[in-house]
Amino acid sequence: MEKVSMDEMFVGVMVDFFDKYASDNEYDARADQVVKIIRSQNPKAKNVLELACGTGRFTKRLADAGFVVTATDISQDEVEKAQSKGINATFSVADMSKLDSDREYDVIGCFWESFRYLSDFDACQDTIGRVFRALRAKGLFFVDFACFPPTTGYQGKPRTIDIGNGLCVTQQITIVTRGDYDIRSDVIRYEKNGKDITGTTISWNGKKTLLKPTIERSPVLRIKKEKMVEMLEKAGFKNIEVRSGFVGYPESTLFVAQKNWA
Repeated sequence: MEKVSMDEMFVGVMVDFFDKYASDNEYDARADQVVKIIRSQNPKAKNVLELACGTGRFTKRLADAGFVVTATDISQDEVEKAQSKGINATFSVADMSKLDSDREYDVIGCFWESFRYLSDFDACQDTIGRVFRALRAKGLFFVDFACFPPTTGYQGKPRTIDIGNGLCVTQQITIVTRGDYDIRSDVIRYEKNGKDITGTTISWNGKKTLLKPTIERSPVLRIKKEKMVEMLEKAGFKNIEVRSGFVGYPESTLFVAQKNWA
């Protein structure tokens, strides 16, 4: 399936919406689990590469835990948002499917559904192989995403977030499963100081920005737990854990794999 060039959730005004989408408690809960696993399975781990880091909220927690963090994302806007926060990490724009590291890491992580943005299973397998090569012996690879059942038309409740300067953004998402992909469409409403300004152009972060009533979303690949385990093992990883309920609901799944374990 052809993918859009850039999911519009991760550019422009929507970056600020996405940055506030989840609570600090959700980030803390995820980070606490990941850090505990690292210290249990590879207590000498120091260097971490975070793929698809977004706006850096998870990155900050890894850095605060004492790791030396390198973080990348395909979205220039998200990387700039992350860099603006003064997080003690190194950020750069990069596509995780093209990972070709000249250094080795103790830990590599790809969190918050990001792995499902890869175009197909061949891209997944290739990316896992690239991760394997970028890890030191006994290095850990973390991936998390939700394994939801297919849907003929899920519609979420509208969600409103105040993103600052009097601007509130309301999103309503619809999801339809087509084959191996979940297809999302988002209806967006913008209000400035209580007035609907959807469809107008404003200045945001120094750029002229059209407040579109819909945004273009990338389809996301549906990956079953068994398929992910199979791909990890094919690349040479030992699967340490498949943790359901990673963030409090059964479909949320964390995969933990280790390199060169024998």
